[in-house]
Amino acid sequence: MQVGDKSLNYSSLQILRLDQNYLGDQLSDSVRSNIFAYLISLKSLNLSANGITNLHTSTFAPLTNLTNLDLSYNNIGTLDIMQSSLTNLLNIDLHVNSIHTIAGNLRIGLEIKAKKRNSTFGIDLRNNTLDYSCENLDFLNWLYGHQRNMKGFELYVFQLSDGKIMDCAWFRNNISHLDANCRSYTLIIVMCCIGISSALATVMGGVIYRHRWKLRYLLFMSRKRFFGYRRLPDYTVIENYRFNAFISYAEDNIRFILDEIIPKLETENVSLCLHQRHFLPGNAISDNIIQAIQSSRKTIVILSEAFLRSKCCMYEFNMARMESIYSRQDRVCLVIVMLEHVPHNKMPLEMLRWIQENSYSEYTHERDGQVMFWERLVSAIR
Repeated sequence: MQVGDKSLNYSSLQILRLDQNYLGDQLSDSVRSNIFAYLISLKSLNLSANGITNLHTSTFAPLTNLTNLDLSYNNIGTLDIMQSSLTNLLNIDLHVNSIHTIAGNLRIGLEIKAKKRNSTFGIDLRNNTLDYSCENLDFLNWLYGHQRNMKGFELYVFQLSDGKIMDCAWFRNNISHLDANCRSYTLIIVMCCIGISSALATVMGGVIYRHRWKLRYLLFMSRKRFFGYRRLPDYTVIENYRFNAFISYAEDNIRFILDEIIPKLETENVSLCLHQRHFLPGNAISDNIIQAIQSSRKTIVILSEAFLRSKCCMYEFNMARMESIYSRQDRVCLVIVMLEHVPHNKMPLEMLRWIQENSYSEYTHERDGQVMFWERLVSAIR
């Protein structure tokens, strides 16, 4: 005869003792655990010594009038049962089990029900090994705050992370320290992780930013080496450059290029590489710039405030600087022409350092000064 047999009327049953049976497997199974479906009037249920290790959360859901639940002498580790329908459950006997913790929703439910009924709840956790750790801190604090609701609390024991078993007196004296230690360690670990991550990100960002042009240049050269073509060397001349100079300038200075640079230098048989003439349509701008720099003996930067505002111009300057440092064996291939006075505080650090370490030519409108300027520029190119 089964409890859930419809042929029998159990609706008025109030006390049921099922201790010392073997219902553990059935009560943990979601399909077979509904054996109490028709015991709507049940107030006291004894399931002691049934070999229970795990209870399905909805096992006791139909028992809306249940007030006392005896689960002693089993092997339950964590108690987590659906308690929203157990509106009258106030006493749970769990002594002699393997309880480590009690689910938070069950704890809160017991407090709310006791307050509504103007009563108290009671739990018996004697002969259990309660887990004393930071992970179980919420339950331990709740246990400490509800000592009066715990039957035989003086006999409770607690297991530390190293396996040591401590008594109730020790628990009372040390629970406040555990709370402080858990907060401290968590905060320290989080802050250390954030600090280390921030420091590494800052250092890596600084290194990458400092060497950004070098990295871009080496990346381009590696891509060209493996996926591009290589120029065949001409051993009859020192260097086989297609142009004497690549002119890097801002569009705002186009009149100076057309009226001064091109006529003056080409009259001296200086072959020039210019954007408008020699950049191949369809190629990436970065590829055209690198090709122009590597095909020219020198790169002439026409420096102005407009030049500093142009991203393409600054890219040309930095790629020519990298070419001079890493590919020309310390032979300077970058010449700066100061077209107008540019304050040092407007120059990026790379350009300011280059000007301080290398000579540059300053354009002048004086007749005598212009003669010397053009002679020096042609000499620097050749």
